[in-house]
Amino acid sequence: EGGVSMDASALPPPAWCDVALDRRLALLLTLMARCALDPDAFAKYSLSHVIKVVLLGSEDPRERYYAGVYLLKHWQLNQQDRYWRTLRQLVLQAQQMGDERLLSNPYLTVNALLQV
Repeated sequence: EGGVSMDASALPPPAWCDVALDRRLALLLTLMARCALDPDAFAKYSLSHVIKVVLLGSEDPRERYYAGVYLLKHWQLNQQDRYWRTLRQLVLQAQQMGDERLLSNPYLTVNALLQV
């Protein structure tokens, strides 16, 4: 056959098999849970900065997903005016681009909202 043959041992392990990434995800989830219980903790632990760093630089799609979900929920609850204003702009952008993923994927949504 003309297909490409790859040795499975030559492939990098998936992100969910990396112990360091698993620990990093556990720390992020713990920090987000702590901040969800204490409104002052979000500012105290600079979670906004931490989440933006995760969204922009993490190689783990699980981290990016959970960070996006958390930040969207935080904005909905704590920065409602800004959230709804930028979301309206994002809906228009998604319609113009014909890309519904901008609205259905939390990672893409937050990235787009940060750029609006």
